[in-house]
Amino acid sequence: MAYKSCLLVCVIVLSCFSIEATRTANASINPQGNPGEPDHCYAIVRTNDESSTYLGASGSVSIYNPAIQGSQWSATRMRLQNGDNSIEVGWMVNEDLFKDTKTHLYVRFMVGGKGCFNVECPGFVQVAMDVLIGKVADKISERGKFQYGWRLSIDKRKDDGNWWVSIDNDKYGIGYWPKSLFTSLADHANQVEWGGEVYTKSSGEFVPEMGCGFNPDYNTNNAAFYSLTKLVDGGYNEIDPPRSTVKYANCPSGYTVQDMGYQGPDWGRIILFGGPKNP
Repeated sequence: MAYKSCLLVCVIVLSCFSIEATRTANASINPQGNPGEPDHCYAIVRTNDESSTYLGASGSVSIYNPAIQGSQWSATRMRLQNGDNSIEVGWMVNEDLFKDTKTHLYVRFMVGGKGCFNVECPGFVQVAMDVLIGKVADKISERGKFQYGWRLSIDKRKDDGNWWVSIDNDKYGIGYWPKSLFTSLADHANQVEWGGEVYTKSSGEFVPEMGCGFNPDYNTNNAAFYSLTKLVDGGYNEIDPPRSTVKYANCPSGYTVQDMGYQGPDWGRIILFGGPKNP
């Protein structure tokens, strides 16, 4: 896996070749979904031991430009959560938010059912001036060809206790959510997830694409994916690869998630997701 520059280009080449694997049995699937958000569809892998303490997470996500219409949106997300407090980072196509259908870097926080994307409300503090939240992706992956991506991380800093977002291993960070913003998430997260999400108001509308628009087939060239997924525990120790996880999908049959497990040091733990097209 070849890494290209950091903040100025802000993109990495995730693969010049693909990795393919047989089905793994290290995660189960929960088809029940989240009845509180009927308009949202998730296809994710998440930790399943809520007694755990997490102070950070990271992952390299391939960048695509899924098709949407109107008020729909499609996103990837790496999310840390504790109770009704959550923070997340990823890329998103959302015409209502960004006024175009390009792929943008985004962040989001929620506290007690209230929150916002990016800096639409007081919360996230932008620090870096060379990589702004809302940035348009420099390069888009092509299914079956080169896979471009961002290396994203969220970490609770020892020095200030705030939750910092970083891109492409830049440890200075793009910006942060102040710890004072949160209640249950002020000290630590107890759940982390990686995967895709789509939003649509009506099942009769155009079906929005997730990831590259195709269901995964255990091949990184053919679907959107996270690789090198890692966690940071309560002692600031890196957990690589993440353990005790579960596949979770509340989607129609057209959207799926697959867990390829650990594929060696260059790829780490790989999670694929997407739909609604079949390969």
